[in-house]
Amino acid sequence: MWEKIRNAPQPWNALVQFDWGFEQVEGRTRARMYLDKPVEDLRNESSWPEVFQWFGEKLSLVYGLIAPKLREEMEQIQSAE
Repeated sequence: MWEKIRNAPQPWNALVQFDWGFEQVEGRTRARMYLDKPVEDLRNESSWPEVFQWFGEKLSLVYGLIAPKLREEMEQIQSAE
């Protein structure tokens, strides 16, 4: 499933209105998808509210849209086997 998403991320990107990054986990057969928000100076606490808001919005989209879509696709894969 991960390889399918990595090869065609556009529908998944559209769900969170952001581009996913992909990374192999060293020493494992697993990989991870991530959303990356560069922040000029993360130590500057005045940037935190914006970062926390962005994180909350993306996390909400992941749980509300991505997780159900992943479950649906995994069920289709399992039922086809």
